[in-house]
Amino acid sequence: MKKFLIETAVLTLQGLVEALVGYLWSLASPILKEHPAVLAAMPGLAEDRGAIYGSLAAKYSTMLYVGEASNAKDLLRSKITYAAIVLGVLGGLYVIALSSIVSNPLEPFLYFLVSRGIILVVLLPITAYLCYFAFLRGLDVDLTVVSVVTVVADLLSAIAIFLSFDVLGVPFIIAMTIITLHAISVVGIKNALKMKKEYTTSTLLASTISTLAGLSLVGGGAQGIPLLLSVAPLVMALNGSASMNFASWLGTALALGEVDASKPFNKKVLLVAIRISAEVIVATWISLVPAVMVYGIKAWEVATLATLLLRIATPLLAVVIASRSYLRGWDPDLITIPILSSTSDLVSANVLLLSYYIL
Repeated sequence: MKKFLIETAVLTLQGLVEALVGYLWSLASPILKEHPAVLAAMPGLAEDRGAIYGSLAAKYSTMLYVGEASNAKDLLRSKITYAAIVLGVLGGLYVIALSSIVSNPLEPFLYFLVSRGIILVVLLPITAYLCYFAFLRGLDVDLTVVSVVTVVADLLSAIAIFLSFDVLGVPFIIAMTIITLHAISVVGIKNALKMKKEYTTSTLLASTISTLAGLSLVGGGAQGIPLLLSVAPLVMALNGSASMNFASWLGTALALGEVDASKPFNKKVLLVAIRISAEVIVATWISLVPAVMVYGIKAWEVATLATLLLRIATPLLAVVIASRSYLRGWDPDLITIPILSSTSDLVSANVLLLSYYIL
């Protein structure tokens, strides 16, 4: 019960921030309706950003423990930081190329410049200092820093929607350009790809799948439906986190021999899936209160139906992907979890659209 309460509390905190993100998305509906390619690009850019900067936080932790850095400034000035910046730009441009299918590529490109500028100016220093703080306090980076960085990044990216087609976004475009050019001068594109080559293939595949999620939202007309925009970040984020938590546990259970990869559907797996699903449902209901106050009971109905459908589909998906990946010897952190996360985005986007139109 203690584990259930703690994990539910963590998901609820994440859900409340994502509810704020959803509120910003809904307010930005006129902008997204006029520039649909921005919405198409957002899930892919988030996946790429998460893969690059999530791994960067883990690398920062390692650097501090092995003595390669002694403070946050050392982390920010390290070559691995510059490599992450370069790779983030390359991955972002790839997502922009995909999302431009539905509109003028200039629209998502402007959003990318502004949002990534905010990330580099605000989130990157926060990541370094939080990692250093976690190191000094002996905290788990994956459980503290990565989760905090993820929700802050989502919030900053939502704010960027309002700045992308406004003069207020210009300083962030300039900052992004200067920082990126400096990063390229320090490590170079080829060296950046070599330093982080283990992430490149899986990151591009995950970004592609997540961009399909964005294209699904645009294809379903979500950019013109504030209610749907208000619950989408919450439902997608909580179910994505649940899928990754479940896959992480399953990967460990497979490695320890507690679960047979050739027969992964057993009682223990079922019980853990039920517990995590219950945590997601409770966290979703609590986090939905702001959306219900604005859009009424239909917001609760759409999010609840989508979550219930996802809690049937995504655990099955996680078991299949994790067990098959284990049998093939794939690294769960570098391949399995990113692919599962992006696949969860794609399924969530379509289930949300289905739930809205059913109701």
